[in-house]
Formats: sequence, structure tokens, C-alpha cells
Amino acid sequence: MEMRVVTLGLDGAGKTSVLFKLKQNEFMAPGGTIGFNVETLEYKNLKFTIWDVGGQPKLRPLWKHYYLNTQAVSRSQGEP
Repeated sequence: MEMRVVTLGLDGAGKTSVLFKLKQNEFMAPGGTIGFNVETLEYKNLKFTIWDVGGQPKLRPLWKHYYLNTQAVSRSQGEP
């Protein structure tokens, strides 16, 4: 079974760090996502395509375009 997942949240909330921890099993401190990252993860009989969308204010109006054909949304708030 395949699923498309979108991770959205404020800039610096840790979306990319979590994605790379799941993908490579190591912590990576990114410098901020410009645009998006896409990674495919497999767990048992599930295949997840995860879209990690940048959180800069100028990118937020584009978030709505990533929802099409998406089965799950992960939302991060980051630091208050």
C-alpha cells in the first residue's frame, strides 16, 4: 500500500530533522528547507512518500497545492 504524506509547519520546527531521522536513522541539523524535500520510506507493507515543505512565510501560501492526493498531513509548530 502506498501513501502520500505532507509535513507542514513553521520554519525551524524540525520537519526535515524528523524526516532524515526516519530515512537515515541519524540526526541532521539542516539549514532550512528552500522549497521542499521528498523522501520515500518503507515500513512492512507500507510505502510512504513524504513531502517536507519549507515553512518560510513566502512559501506558506503554496502549502494548499500539496494537499492534492494526500492521505495524511503532519503539522509542526516549532518553538513558541
